[in-house]
Amino acid sequence: MLDLRRKIVIGITAVFLIFCIGRMAYFHAYKTTAVEKENTEVKVEENQEAEKEEEEEEKEEDASKAAEEEAKEEVDISKISEKIDAPKHLQAFYSKEGAVISWKKVKGADGYLLYRKGKDGELKQLAQTEAVTYTDETVKEKTAYRYRVCAIVKAGEEIVSGEMTKGISYFHTEIDPDKPMVALTFDDGPSIYTKKLFKVLKKYNVRVTFFVVGERVSTYAETIKQAGKLGCEIGSHSYSHANLGTASSATINRELNHTEKRVKKALGYYTPVMRPPYGSISDKLRKKVGKPMILWSIDTLDWKTRNTASTVKAIMSHVEDGDIVLMHDLYSQSIDAAIKVIPKLMKKGYQIVTVSEMAQYKGKKLENGKAYTDMKK
Repeated sequence: MLDLRRKIVIGITAVFLIFCIGRMAYFHAYKTTAVEKENTEVKVEENQEAEKEEEEEEKEEDASKAAEEEAKEEVDISKISEKIDAPKHLQAFYSKEGAVISWKKVKGADGYLLYRKGKDGELKQLAQTEAVTYTDETVKEKTAYRYRVCAIVKAGEEIVSGEMTKGISYFHTEIDPDKPMVALTFDDGPSIYTKKLFKVLKKYNVRVTFFVVGERVSTYAETIKQAGKLGCEIGSHSYSHANLGTASSATINRELNHTEKRVKKALGYYTPVMRPPYGSISDKLRKKVGKPMILWSIDTLDWKTRNTASTVKAIMSHVEDGDIVLMHDLYSQSIDAAIKVIPKLMKKGYQIVTVSEMAQYKGKKLENGKAYTDMKK
């Protein structure tokens, strides 16, 4: 009986041990599988993250290369732009078809962009052309315009524009280059008398040149604007009527620059010509002036006589084709003389134009730093 019980206990114990060993084996296998699964999932995630990082790195590298290429292209375009010169010798002439604008050819240019400023005061692109002349058929009679042009070069799909020319003023009215011309010029203004001249300028469709004193410009800004709209030319006569022929470099710079700033503010552009006070010129001034200097061939001495009749006589008894007449709009007698002399000159067949207009139609190329007393051939 004892042996039977012992056998039963041993059997139960053996079964229990087998059960425990089986359970332990099961849990070990389960744990191993779970760990392996977890490791596999981790590896998959790690691989996915690695692939994602690689993709991002590739994208960043591609973006970096694209940025470098773009920057390089911008630099190249900038370098190209710097090498494109501004067209020289910009001119505007009257024709029955409209305003004929011309300029010198720029080496290496693929074409040109032409801009125009009209009554609204905005500079707008008028045309793109491969030629060095363009006829603006949209101009209106007795209207003032201003033109600028720049050369362009094609760089792939890009069009690169170079430096723009200084503007040229143009008043659309008939001018015959074969008929005599004279330029009436006025110094030392503007003044309270200047506007009195505008009525007769408009009536006879003529234009004059005003050499303004810079310190007077702000006070008479509206007068200058009105003169510009009438097609008149505005030139510099220094800032304080200083003798620039004996002045230091610093004084010359100050007198010229201050005047240009005032005129630019009033008109929107700088003066194309300059008249040195007293007609005084030095080599120093020639180098620094940066524009043609206009003197005169007829001095009316109106500042001295202050007499209308003597001023009219001084002009009518000496005038010739291509003359530049000196007067001063500071004095009412000078304005009265101009009002009388304009119809007299026209009756004798003279066209009354600005200095720059006369230079163009007479075939005179005005050079910076050079002085001109007339435009006679």
